[in-house]
Amino acid sequence: MRYVAIAIVASVLFSWQTVAESKEAAAVEKAELVEETKRQTTDIAPAALARKSSDPYQQVELVTDDLIDAINLYKPDYPANEMAFFAEITHILTPHVDFQSMARSVMGPYRKVASDIQLTQFVEVFKTGLMQTYGRGLLSFNNEKIVIVGRRVIEEDQRKVSVRQEIHAGKNIYPLSYTLRRRGSDGWMITNVVINGINLGKTLRNQFVQATQKNAGNIDAVIARWSAEAN
Repeated sequence: MRYVAIAIVASVLFSWQTVAESKEAAAVEKAELVEETKRQTTDIAPAALARKSSDPYQQVELVTDDLIDAINLYKPDYPANEMAFFAEITHILTPHVDFQSMARSVMGPYRKVASDIQLTQFVEVFKTGLMQTYGRGLLSFNNEKIVIVGRRVIEEDQRKVSVRQEIHAGKNIYPLSYTLRRRGSDGWMITNVVINGINLGKTLRNQFVQATQKNAGNIDAVIARWSAEAN
């Protein structure tokens, strides 16, 4: 979560609007690295789960620290270890991000007409694509100063909170706002991000709706394209 805001905006918001190049080469590299990825990330998920917090502000800070550790570990050898890096940040973020809720929200009105299979497929496609573009954006981080602003006491019955951060990069300050919702035994989960004034969930929802309209309501075609462009 500590990253250069403009870089993340560019990578996340426009990644699914461009056609991926050199897919065969990427597929070969992915196949070669998959076993190494599994070996390197087997024990990461329990550690991430152990760092859940009942305080959403502290939780954002803990996840931030974990992501920075991952960046420092993988950045020197990137992109040779790209798939392992994606796997690690996915393990770090999965206990803290409600990908299912985010993906369904991105589908907009089409989630009501989508089949269970389509919903499941899009959640996975959305998660994979977001983690890859988010991961590439994270590598733009260069030890900028990060602060949480507007910290407040969380009421016992509070179900939703916005955790705001500021990224100080030279003379520029980039605001981020994470929407977290309390999800029962899962605790606080991130359900949306606003980056430098750009609402990620709303922007991706507009893209999905426009793509579905362009494909005459063919949800399978839209999911297939998002999947192709994420790989």
